[in-house]
Amino acid sequence: MNPDPTSYIIKIELYKGCHVEEVVYYRYEVPHTTLSNYRWYFEYLAALVKVAHPKDRVNLLILQIGTEAPFLAGKYYIEKKTKSLLAYKKGEVKRLQTKKFDDDLFSSKAAEIQTKINKLNDDIEKLERGEVIFWFPPTYKNTIKNHIKK
Repeated sequence: MNPDPTSYIIKIELYKGCHVEEVVYYRYEVPHTTLSNYRWYFEYLAALVKVAHPKDRVNLLILQIGTEAPFLAGKYYIEKKTKSLLAYKKGEVKRLQTKKFDDDLFSSKAAEIQTKINKLNDDIEKLERGEVIFWFPPTYKNTIKNHIKK
């Protein structure tokens, strides 16, 4: 499943010098109708930040997902990452189970490998249940109130 290629990403960035200091507003997968009806609102938010920070650069980015933004976020990223992580962890378990190793007198190497296998199996069970055990990019952020003066 992929995001609608006709939807948009809206981002307001606050620059301090040459680099982005903070993304103060971010929204993923905004429908075309919402963007066309409320574009003025996003420009207004960017203007509020610009008024509060007159010496800094404020940038409003509007990217179409299908053409300009090839990355995934939210549920799309989680779905793709879960599949690849499951495949990796299952392969790693299989590799560790078939790996030959030299063990010492106290079987510490075997215990270490078994601990790794147990941890991988726990992670696999969590992923198969649908739990998210990794970081994923968010689909919404709004910290404009922290940056405008009242």
